[in-house]
Amino acid sequence: MAYRFTALFIVFQFVATTLRAQEPEWVVFDSTNSPLPHNQIQAIASDSSFVWIGTANGLARYDGRHWITHDTSNSPLPSANITALATAGRGRVWIGTDHGIAFYDGSAWLVFDSVTTPHSRLAVTSIARDAGGNVWAGTEHGLARWDGVQWTMFSDTTTPFVEPLVLSLAADPHGSIWFGTWDPFAFRGRLWRHEGSSWTNARLDLNALPSSFPEAIAVTDDGMVWLGTSGTTGGNLVNVTGTPWVAYNRLNSGLPPGGISSLATDGPVLWIGTGGGLVRYDGIMWTTYDAENSELPEDFVLSVAVDTKGNTWAGTLTGGVAVYKQGGVVANAPDRETGTPNTVMLMQNYPNPFNGTTTISFRLPSQMFVSLRVYDVLGREVSTLVNETLGAGEHARQWDAPAASSGTYYCRFHTPLGSRMIRIVVLR
Repeated sequence: MAYRFTALFIVFQFVATTLRAQEPEWVVFDSTNSPLPHNQIQAIASDSSFVWIGTANGLARYDGRHWITHDTSNSPLPSANITALATAGRGRVWIGTDHGIAFYDGSAWLVFDSVTTPHSRLAVTSIARDAGGNVWAGTEHGLARWDGVQWTMFSDTTTPFVEPLVLSLAADPHGSIWFGTWDPFAFRGRLWRHEGSSWTNARLDLNALPSSFPEAIAVTDDGMVWLGTSGTTGGNLVNVTGTPWVAYNRLNSGLPPGGISSLATDGPVLWIGTGGGLVRYDGIMWTTYDAENSELPEDFVLSVAVDTKGNTWAGTLTGGVAVYKQGGVVANAPDRETGTPNTVMLMQNYPNPFNGTTTISFRLPSQMFVSLRVYDVLGREVSTLVNETLGAGEHARQWDAPAASSGTYYCRFHTPLGSRMIRIVVLR
């Protein structure tokens, strides 16, 4: 009995120490605790150097330590109302506003006005870069393409367009441009695909989506194309890759009420900004984060993006931006593109609680010997998941626990640089 008490005491002492050292899973930035120029976050984009945040009153750049802001008082932005962003690598960014487009390379600005581009001063709704490096902009009067030398305007007078108002835009790995348009007179949306000289489209109302605004488009790494809509019939997440389309809504999925405003991908995982919170969908499970069950400052998520460190950024209507990562937000560290995180890190298992198999991920700054073991609340070893030398970078292991009874377990991660521990819950 003394042995069991001692083991249990050691386990709980270790857990308490680990929890104190663990990074928070949520971090919220707003105009009261950061230099954010406005709490309405309308666009977010990231590269290996920065997260760019477009607000209703200026642009902010964050590198994990420092903020830099731009507005019409300290830059040649055509407007401080930032509506769309697309990164171009190495700290460069394309910026859409309600009065035109700008490009910033970290020191110099290129601003397109009535002299240099046919769509000057038009409201820009969306921006994307294709595999060839062309920049595409959705506007209130059609689709524009920048090839590095000049702009080409595609509108209802020069192409098969039916509706000139472009609401959403995305490029797929095969060279196609997907965009959603809206006809305010017929109150009807349409999804378009442009590849080479081909233009194809599908009316949303003829695909069981009447009165639906095509608000967001995203393409996963495996080439699946997703459409997010809002409208009088509520929000729909639609897989438009095949035929027929597969639509999810609050009646047949875990989506909350309210329309979909934004989409972002993290490998095969979709992050969905809705009027009812931030939703994670991995193809099987739906998880909703809102103001009641998380630190999300409000339920209306206008914009969403995943940075190169694996953090999910959710921009809200009035509450600023929330950053989330299961196991702890990663900041002030080299990103996943470098493959060299600067600390040992153990992430919270997912799913948790679980009743069959769960995945445990961790990061190493260099090659080292690692042990990853699961213990019960009495300190008895239940399973050894890792006991070997591993290289630098991210790793994941599964714990298949069909014989484990319901209750709390602890996963201990030990390396020469220190140890970590997480709490795991089996729920039968």
